[in-house]
Amino acid sequence: MPWLLRWLALAALLAAVVNVAWQGNSVSAVLLIGVLCATTHTPLPLPLGDPFIAVFASYHWPLALLSFLGWVFAAVKQKSVTSATGLLFASMLLVYKGCLMRTAADQVRMQFVDAGVPLNVLDSCRCSQRRAPPPLVMRLHPVLSCCVCDGVSLPGGVVVQRHEVTGTVGFVDVWSKATEHESASARPVLFFIHGGGWKGMSPRAHSGTCAHHALAAAGWVVVVCAYRKDRWPQHIDDATTALEWALELPGVSQQQQPLAIAGNSAGGHLAMLLTLRAIERGISVVGCVLGYPAADPYDEHGDYASLPVGCWWPFRYRRSQSLLAWYFERMVLRGRAELWDSARPLQHELLSAFPPTLVFHGELDSVVPIEFSERLLSALAVARPQVAPPTDCFVRLPGLRHSVEMDGGAAVQVLLAGIVAWLGARCHGQSSVALNSFGVDGN
Repeated sequence: MPWLLRWLALAALLAAVVNVAWQGNSVSAVLLIGVLCATTHTPLPLPLGDPFIAVFASYHWPLALLSFLGWVFAAVKQKSVTSATGLLFASMLLVYKGCLMRTAADQVRMQFVDAGVPLNVLDSCRCSQRRAPPPLVMRLHPVLSCCVCDGVSLPGGVVVQRHEVTGTVGFVDVWSKATEHESASARPVLFFIHGGGWKGMSPRAHSGTCAHHALAAAGWVVVVCAYRKDRWPQHIDDATTALEWALELPGVSQQQQPLAIAGNSAGGHLAMLLTLRAIERGISVVGCVLGYPAADPYDEHGDYASLPVGCWWPFRYRRSQSLLAWYFERMVLRGRAELWDSARPLQHELLSAFPPTLVFHGELDSVVPIEFSERLLSALAVARPQVAPPTDCFVRLPGLRHSVEMDGGAAVQVLLAGIVAWLGARCHGQSSVALNSFGVDGN
């Protein structure tokens, strides 16, 4: 029955889109945004992923409230039973979401505590975030961080600088804290790979920019790389080149500083592959942070949606094939099935040497099902039976979907504080920079 309801919800969305296209008036468009907003905040994952417009236009809390006000305007103007019913439905959903997020923040906090993050460190990180929040444009929506200019001082003394990567057409954005008292060589480094379905987004226009700001304000040097997205394995080759180049930057030396690698969504998949390459090359990685990672694009266990019928021409889709595996093979590998082995980190021979890993995932994510993260951590546990006690951490975010950082609620703020605290703990004795920035004793 839940499966049927999800498809009915998707059909209702498509019907609303057709209605707007047919009528072509502004009131219908506003009602469509309201439907998308309501669907996004419904505790029900859709079968083919979250609606694109809903994720980018109504998922983030400030924009969700604007969408709600637009629905109020449409209901008043139309004065119809349908609009009034929709308004009541949207009101109930937003109230429910607010209550859920308040409870979810406490659940996220306790998950970090259970993973060994001291509560006083977590609370200190949270207080520091309140003192130095991201700039207003990023709080409105993380993707709007593309408006942040190089060299401009952000709250907390954070500065973003773009550097061209020597020998490639790529570049990196470096988020760091300008300070006169700490040399750059004393700071830990986080190398981040953005997501975007292996085909989109950019280093300064993706969902994780608020985390970059929080880490930079805590004393980390956050390096975000751009990569080519035309043909595999350009993605991981460019990331590898950017990592090696970044470690040669003035004041950034992997021999002196702890290095962590992170990525979200498709970037989480690339971050795993990059971590394994770093291990192959003798580069020490103290931790890996993966947000809703598409760790298994092959979808070996069939967790992703599939279609009951095939369509070989022109799509070359096989009946019951995972839609994610089909997309990755056709759009990323460009039909070269022989490259699958290079894109499956969970089958890598060096998985047993993988560093401690923090994974966070929205429970309602239908773009990358949460089962992907569960299977990832299970694979790590099997590959590293000698590791005791467990050093990995899995944070489930109740009521949240894909790109959880875009929600902007209390649970996400606790998540960002927890990431800073968890990474600081991974650095052990070298983490004093990050912890001291909060006035917390590293011991």
